[in-house]
Amino acid sequence: MGYRTNYNLTIFDKKTHEVVSDLEIIEKIEDFYGVSLDDDCKWYDHITDMTKFSKKYPKFYFYFSNYGESPGDIWISLFHNGKNYEASLEPLFPPLNELIGSLK
Repeated sequence: MGYRTNYNLTIFDKKTHEVVSDLEIIEKIEDFYGVSLDDDCKWYDHITDMTKFSKKYPKFYFYFSNYGESPGDIWISLFHNGKNYEASLEPLFPPLNELIGSLK
């Protein structure tokens, strides 16, 4: 079994910030790490893998918008020249204690 995630990759040029459609780079990622970016997959080491991979291609930013199989499991990842950043979607619902205090 295992947890499946959809990884949606966009590659940006470092200088122009324009989207780059470089299928060769996408194929290298898929082949080297054994993942499919066209469908959901199990890629548990994507942070480590893409941090290393981005160091090989410093003229690009690798931006992922990801969503897992659990509801609300949505986050973004950005990789550039061996560095990474992640941010998760924060829930829009108030915490339970605020809801309880709002009961009428």
